[in-house]
Amino acid sequence: GTPDNITVITDDSNIKSKTARYIGNLFVNVDFSDKFKFKSSWGLDYANFDESEYWETDTKVGAPPVNGKASSSLTRSTNWFNEQTLNYSNNIGNHKFGILLGNTIQGETLQNTHAYGSNFPSDAFKLLSAAAIQSNQESFNEARLLSFFSGINYNFADKYLLEFTYRADGSSRFGANNKWGFFPSIGGAWRVKEESFLKDVEFITDLKIRSGYGITGNQDGIGSYASPGLWGAGSGYPDVFGGAEGPGISPLQSPNPDLRWEKTSQFNIGFDLSVIKSKINLEFNWYNKYTRDVLLGVAVARVTGFESYLSNYGEISNKGFELGISSTNIKTADFSWTSSFNVSRNVNNVEKIASPMNYGTRDVIRIEQGKPLYSFWMYNQLGVDPQTGNIIYEDVDNDGNITVSDRYLVGDTWPSYFGGLTNDLKYKNFDLNVFFTYSIGNELYNLNKVFGERGGTLGATNRSLWKSQLDRWTTPGQITDLPKLTSANYSIYQNSRYVEDGSFLRLRQLSFGYNFDKNLIGRLGLRTLKAFVVGTNLFLITPYTGLDPESNMGVGGQNTQGYDYGLPPQPRTFQLGLNIGF
Repeated sequence: GTPDNITVITDDSNIKSKTARYIGNLFVNVDFSDKFKFKSSWGLDYANFDESEYWETDTKVGAPPVNGKASSSLTRSTNWFNEQTLNYSNNIGNHKFGILLGNTIQGETLQNTHAYGSNFPSDAFKLLSAAAIQSNQESFNEARLLSFFSGINYNFADKYLLEFTYRADGSSRFGANNKWGFFPSIGGAWRVKEESFLKDVEFITDLKIRSGYGITGNQDGIGSYASPGLWGAGSGYPDVFGGAEGPGISPLQSPNPDLRWEKTSQFNIGFDLSVIKSKINLEFNWYNKYTRDVLLGVAVARVTGFESYLSNYGEISNKGFELGISSTNIKTADFSWTSSFNVSRNVNNVEKIASPMNYGTRDVIRIEQGKPLYSFWMYNQLGVDPQTGNIIYEDVDNDGNITVSDRYLVGDTWPSYFGGLTNDLKYKNFDLNVFFTYSIGNELYNLNKVFGERGGTLGATNRSLWKSQLDRWTTPGQITDLPKLTSANYSIYQNSRYVEDGSFLRLRQLSFGYNFDKNLIGRLGLRTLKAFVVGTNLFLITPYTGLDPESNMGVGGQNTQGYDYGLPPQPRTFQLGLNIGF
């Protein structure tokens, strides 16, 4: 269904939340000598979230026959860690080297109790105990991670640098046969500027070439109990057909004792260049990442009693570059102007997958082998028939019928290029910072548009129509992209018209400040005193017709960029303040 009007939500719903959080860190340093040092660290992050809500009968959520809907939840989370490191460093002539040994223990627990209620006598009774229909839910998750790591770094005459690291991580999330993952890396750099053939070249201030290769592990995206077989309870089961229900359990998850770490190998090469006494600085990096053993739920035959089976089946590649340029444009006694610009490009591809995976309303997000992640799988709208006002879809298989076989990938969320631009200007005691971000070539699926101008469900009273609906087809011969109003449910055929160019240029932040005179600061007994005003999201240039081209909505358990439905835009904010240093 469609979301409530924002006024209804604020006036006829009661949503309360209370959070208590405690964060603490403690460490001990022991210096056996200036070369041999030991450190032990402890950390704790405890949070308690208490939330409750009640939706009155005037809202879509609480309207009859629900007759008011309430929920209450209490969530407790605890994250802790303990780390030990042992460092040894030494210099022998032009040779510098260091050795690191360490281990980390991490733990996390998450407990949630949630109660629901509906069918209240009236909106005057909002406590769950007044609900005629009540239910509850409880969950508990616990995970542990044990890590050992080491590293060696070597530096010869500040010309040649080499580093090697190796770590072993054991996670309780994985199968009994594969709890441990082993991840090496090696990297090196060459300070070319220190060579005799370049040292006296004044134009080049510094030049360093660097490269590296390494393997990292990932366990994000899977639950604390992803590997063992699980059984579920809480439902009633009759002993005989038509008999009274009694307590029982049922299979919930198929076991996979071989579930293992997802691994990403990455090679990168780049350089750092400074010229004209560091007035212009250039940083470039090219990378090639390949992820194996991707943690995915692979579909299985339903005769097994399950829909999917979590396993390491999938491979994904990412290739691209990052380029950053900074410059000192003007620098005088009273005025300075510096700039920095960066641009990045990433090419993503699904190299291997068992079968296509779909997410979102009507399966519009699709992961398919040979294509980028999070592509849009839809019907392609060719236009609107000028004589009938009906949508014309592309008949991909040329069978004369529009069926699911006519859907294909019409775009994806990945930008061709993205980055930012910053300018810093200072004049005497005044300073100005201007920060832009941009994206070129990314696409968005505008689900708001599906409900606002699709043309279907004539006479529907539970949704709003966009002003653009006035441009719909109304008379024979009319040329438009919007179909006629009809009782047909056009949302079934969500199509390429709802995929839009999400390129944008955004003034992310503008700040202006004044640093008070040092004599005044001294008389006030202060170290620094600065007044400032900051504005964020001050303007946006984009062809996207929705509210925000950076919409990001969770779909199918994934935090999916480029899926926009009912999300508010990033707020425009203004801040006025003082920075005081004592």
